[in-house]
Amino acid sequence: MRRHPIRIAALVLTILLCAGTAVASGSSYPNAVNASGPIAYYRLDETSGTTAHTVSGSYNGTYTFSPNLGQTGLVHNTDQAPGFSGDDRVVANSLSRRTSWPGLTLEAWVLVTQNTQEEHIMVFSTWDGNQAPAILHDQPTKRFKYRDGYTTAYSTTIPQIGKVYYVVATIDTSNHGTLYVNGQAQAHFTTKKRPLSNGLFTIGADYDCHSCNGNPVVDTYWHGKIDEAAVYDRALSASEVTAHYQAGL
Repeated sequence: MRRHPIRIAALVLTILLCAGTAVASGSSYPNAVNASGPIAYYRLDETSGTTAHTVSGSYNGTYTFSPNLGQTGLVHNTDQAPGFSGDDRVVANSLSRRTSWPGLTLEAWVLVTQNTQEEHIMVFSTWDGNQAPAILHDQPTKRFKYRDGYTTAYSTTIPQIGKVYYVVATIDTSNHGTLYVNGQAQAHFTTKKRPLSNGLFTIGADYDCHSCNGNPVVDTYWHGKIDEAAVYDRALSASEVTAHYQAGL
């Protein structure tokens, strides 16, 4: 069988270029997020310690109740992400102490591992545990949900156990909101709510007040993984959400 050195060389070059693209794509997601200007971007790729560092901003969080750090990440499977299994969470209350929120975006990748309990992804709460903007996996609908105590919106997607999802909620300066799953707009809503300057911010759990006399109770913990959590003080555009989703595949 006759071999063609030029064709073989071209094939090898193509394979190398494709491999290079695959390696480079691992950094394309954080590049896309940073280009959109988050005020806090938690890559959640720490393998030890108790600090969840922000890539941008000065709102570092604290890993609480020992999430399982350093597991395989959810974006390209090239980074790390924490596993949450009850009581685990990241607390970064300084983020809620910003005094200006023209708009808002909450953005994260999640691995779903249960569908029998309500569980929160990213949550702003008031200091006494009342509701503020949040995204979560709802019960009994089993859908992704945006809620803030003023309004609610539900995804059309019903997440499946063992699968990874990209979940985003945006609110623009005119109080128009959109809930996205995997880059697709699935619900629209209107709300006046913004985080309060004396409130709380948590990844992987919620603070509720059930006759708590100003001492909110932590509950509805996330079970599974949360990765690449970002917060913005504006609404990402639909094209930005699509671009971020595509960059994370």
